Formats: sequence, C-alpha cells, structure tokens
Amino acid sequence: MNFQQMVEQKAFAAGGGNMVAPAQRMIDFAENKFSSSLPKCSYLPGIHSEEIKNILPDFIKSMFKHCIFVFFIATNNTNNSFYFT
Repeated sequence: MNFQQMVEQKAFAAGGGNMVAPAQRMIDFAENKFSSSLPKCSYLPGIHSEEIKNILPDFIKSMFKHCIFVFFIATNNTNNSFYFT
C-alpha cells in the first residue's frame, strides 16, 4: 500500500494537482525526452506533459522500456530514430 501511495502522490504533484494526469509520449519516454506536445485526450480534467521517469521507480521504468523495445521488434517497426539510452 505504501508503494502505491508513493507513486500516486508523485503523479498528483507532477500533474499540478486538481486531478490533472501527468503524461508523456511513448517514444519520448523511451528516448528520455520531454514531450513538448501531447495528443488530445478525453480525460477530464486533462493531462500535463511530464517526464514519467520522475514519477516511477527505476525497476518499473526499465521494465517499461524493455516492453516498448519488444513491442517494436514484434511489430517490425523500422523507425530508425527509436533507440534507448
């Protein structure tokens, strides 16, 4: 329960409060970049661009990056700009 509370508190603060959700484009997360723009979202009260690495613990970040990598391989994505640092 403490783990969930810690992540939720960081997400709440990163979103700026008022239930605004922090968000980042998948490619930007994988490349350790800030998302300068976000797609439209139906979630109300909205989303706020934030680097998810500032919210999640390291073991979850590395697992997400691995899953993104596996997904791109499995879908035969040939986007040469996609890399991991």
